[in-house]
Amino acid sequence: MESNSHKNTWDTYTKSWSEIDAPKRLQLFEQCLSPDCVYTDPIIQATGYEQLSGYMSELQKNVSGVRFMTTDFKNHHDRSLTHWNMVDGNENVLSQGASYGLYGADGRLMQMTGFFESPNADPSAEYTEYILALLEPIGLVRTGRFFGGVGISNGFVQFAMIMGNCLYFAVDENTRKKYEEAGMQPFSYYDKERTSSGAQVF
Repeated sequence: MESNSHKNTWDTYTKSWSEIDAPKRLQLFEQCLSPDCVYTDPIIQATGYEQLSGYMSELQKNVSGVRFMTTDFKNHHDRSLTHWNMVDGNENVLSQGASYGLYGADGRLMQMTGFFESPNADPSAEYTEYILALLEPIGLVRTGRFFGGVGISNGFVQFAMIMGNCLYFAVDENTRKKYEEAGMQPFSYYDKERTSSGAQVF
């Protein structure tokens, strides 16, 4: 019974990451999170509903249609370990990670800790400005923090990112081959030594 209850709570928490309507997101929080919950990942620590909701909103601005897909869930003694994929609106896997959860007496989450490799990927201001100047012909673009680097969006679609002083573009089944033929290498979020034919960012 406890296992199912904690899984349902975690599923509701996972759903909140893709809810774009702030009042609806708050309703999900009330179902699955303690008001004084603490969220921690390699980038930030957020306490309470307001800070966590703001962090989720920033992620949604940078990644259109973002959501988290649970690939494995285990729990015992009011604790859980979840492995997940973060995907965009086109079902492209952008990153993988794991999260630890601690549940209170009422069954709601008190602590959520996300684990993913956060590359030391802050680009220099000069490089970012250089890239944005090159992109001026396509129209208005905006930038935002994205897992240790900078995400670049046009409208509501993130089409590129800067990790370190390197620019990567999102690809699909049709465009990936062109990048591979040009000798470009995919960005691997976890293992920089590995290249994967399934990578969605070159």
